[in-house]
Amino acid sequence: MGGCFSYPQVNRLGHGRRCDYVGIVICRQRPHTASGVTFMTLEDETGFVNLVLWQKVWDEYKLLAKTLSLMGVSGRLQTEDGVTHLIVDRVWEPSLQEEIAAGRSRDFH
Repeated sequence: MGGCFSYPQVNRLGHGRRCDYVGIVICRQRPHTASGVTFMTLEDETGFVNLVLWQKVWDEYKLLAKTLSLMGVSGRLQTEDGVTHLIVDRVWEPSLQEEIAAGRSRDFH
């Protein structure tokens, strides 16, 4: 993996730019009204990044997307009306120098 961006860097990159991001999973939402789209929020020490996983991406990375507490994602930024989402095309498990404390996300279905 190349360098990952922090929350403030993600927000400065701009619409359409590719980026990698690593954060702690705060929540996963897969509403029935969203036609198979999964929404997630990841947090790093500087802020939150909202993710969108289309059905095809969810199906490909379901195990990682459902079970990781610390998640790495790659994708393209979508910025509209001052709101930025990372449209995910890849989910991966970050490698760490030190072990992290296990935590749980708040998942809503």
